[in-house]
Amino acid sequence: MAKFISRCSNQVLCIKPARVQNHDGIIFPVPGEHIRFNAGEYETEDEKEIEFLRKHRLFGSSIFEDKLDEKKAAKKETS
Repeated sequence: MAKFISRCSNQVLCIKPARVQNHDGIIFPVPGEHIRFNAGEYETEDEKEIEFLRKHRLFGSSIFEDKLDEKKAAKKETS
């Protein structure tokens, strides 16, 4: 599991924007995909989301990966 920290407590990143689809003249809304930080933290096991966050332009300046949780979990597993 990867944990990310944002300087903005309610940061929302758009992976895929919402759109509308026209099917035989009927318009259907198609929801998008978003990453929503809660109290400045976001945890995920989804590799697609982890890759997206690591490649995002704000990664390293406003969004950081919390490696301490991974080290603590690894240390508990070896103990």
